[in-house]
Amino acid sequence: MATKAGSNSRTSRTRNTRVGAQALPKKPRSVKQKATGTSAASERFVKDLLVRGEATEPDQKGKLPLEATHAVTKKEKDGTAVIRRARFKYY
Repeated sequence: MATKAGSNSRTSRTRNTRVGAQALPKKPRSVKQKATGTSAASERFVKDLLVRGEATEPDQKGKLPLEATHAVTKKEKDGTAVIRRARFKYY
């Protein structure tokens, strides 16, 4: 028995577009929303790295311990740190 592909068939779906219709421009995110979202996430990321011991300061020769993946480049007065990725960790 031969079946006819209906309008709901997966193979017959096409995009419905109107001829002459213009796409609406995307609204850009405001800079304020973008900056506050990333700063909170990055602060949490750095804090977690410090707690786990994956971000440490290099020793006097400039080498990191084997368990460290990030190097602390600068510490702020408020306790935050600026880090730089040094290597990836393979388990």
